[in-house]
Amino acid sequence: MERVVGYIDGFNLYFGLKASNWQRYYWLNLQLLLGNLLKPKQQLTFTKYFTSRVSYPSDKQSCVQAQPRASLRPRVGKTDRSGFGH
Repeated sequence: MERVVGYIDGFNLYFGLKASNWQRYYWLNLQLLLGNLLKPKQQLTFTKYFTSRVSYPSDKQSCVQAQPRASLRPRVGKTDRSGFGH
């Protein structure tokens, strides 16, 4: 059995879903998604989740803070949420 580590780019995933008007997928199970992408005889052993801070122009800052924040996070299993590119 080949062991596989999955890497999630949370920043691009979030904004890609947002741009596609797919907000209903903000809360998807990322490990299940990764598991469904594996080939036969592969096993997902770990998930690494990365994201980055978003900065907005000062004139838009109050609008952004008023919006509810959606967060993409692995929901089950072994994960390492290495935030902000660390």
